[in-house]
Amino acid sequence: MLTLLQSTFPGVPITADIVEGSSQLTDNFKALVAKTTNLQKSPFAWYIMHSEDYERQVKEKGHLKTFDFIHMIQMIYFVDNLASTIKFYHSLLKNNGRLMIIVEADLRWLAHPVETYKKDFCVDAIQKYRSSGEVSACLKSQGLKH
Repeated sequence: MLTLLQSTFPGVPITADIVEGSSQLTDNFKALVAKTTNLQKSPFAWYIMHSEDYERQVKEKGHLKTFDFIHMIQMIYFVDNLASTIKFYHSLLKNNGRLMIIVEADLRWLAHPVETYKKDFCVDAIQKYRSSGEVSACLKSQGLKH
């Protein structure tokens, strides 16, 4: 994604703040960055912590860094409060900034099986099974265009 942004906006400096709760995934990402020549000059800030901990840390410091683009790819399953998380990350956007949330499609016909077998779907660290319908409703309730 960063390489795509660099090719789309050549000459625009790109910095990346990475919030990831898994040290293993962070290490994998760092190794990928090290192998990608055009990313080696971009500054990265690594936060190996869960989203709520990052939010708490940012609020305690009182200095909100703002971003042009924030993506939340398959991460909302790992947060306790979806509405609060979206509100926080949206507050970090610059004017005309974009928040991209990628999550599974809303498959209403699967609602009963998912609820019935949630423990089988939500394995390991996944805390909540959430669909695009839930995200869309949350965005709408906050008055956010999507």
